[in-house]
Amino acid sequence: MNRIIYSCFLFISIFLSGTVFAQLTFTTPLTACSGQTTNAIITATPATATSYTWGTLSTGPIISPSTGTQVSISYPTSGNYTIVCVALSGINPIATASQVVVVNSSPTLTLSASSSTVCFGQQTTLSAFGAINYTWFPSSSLSTASGSITNATPVTQTTYSVFGDNGNGCIGSAQITINVSLGASFIVSATSSAVCTGFTSTLSATGATSYTWSGTTLSSPVTQSSISVGPGTYSVVGSIGLGCNSFSVINISLAPPLNVQVTQSSFTTCMASN
Repeated sequence: MNRIIYSCFLFISIFLSGTVFAQLTFTTPLTACSGQTTNAIITATPATATSYTWGTLSTGPIISPSTGTQVSISYPTSGNYTIVCVALSGINPIATASQVVVVNSSPTLTLSASSSTVCFGQQTTLSAFGAINYTWFPSSSLSTASGSITNATPVTQTTYSVFGDNGNGCIGSAQITINVSLGASFIVSATSSAVCTGFTSTLSATGATSYTWSGTTLSSPVTQSSISVGPGTYSVVGSIGLGCNSFSVINISLAPPLNVQVTQSSFTTCMASN
């Protein structure tokens, strides 16, 4: 007798001579995504089977292990695959069960950045392609956590992840790491914080590899580590050659004029005594 039994998870064929020795219950997801691994469980009623062997009707899915009541099934590629389980009593097959699993394609995402290294406080644009909907993590330093394009302003080296779906329930992901250059850490000093008119203070910068000065008494930028300037406000940009600059401002005040007082001991004097 050839009996076909249907349930929400299974399609069973029992090929026995007049007697049904076992009914198999086959539990596994009916749909999956490429690259996904699912579980499959088989049970027999009554429990007359001594072993179970698994296989497929076409190449593609990877079943591990190939025997037992529970196995893992990996789907490297999309397609429709028939999973088959054979129940054995000793070496004799007593029942078979099969299930068609529809495997949808998972999106393959491409992720890029306008710059993989940014200066501290600057931003880079992240762009994702290959899906319909996107979600970004971590979102704290992003302009938006959704959409195919977002702007990132990391304060330290950060790895961003994007997850995208293509509308069929399958999700793909990609990651990118953005490095942050803190720029030059340099010190600016002055020989005097206040000078009189006509006098100068020497400004010096240390800690970077190059410097550019501008300010009140400078008609054009000066590129050297130290300069002598009169009263005014001066700025210096320091660079360490990585494209990220640091900025510092120093003010040299105008010292008040000396208050000189002249006194005399007498309104008259003799020329000899002077």
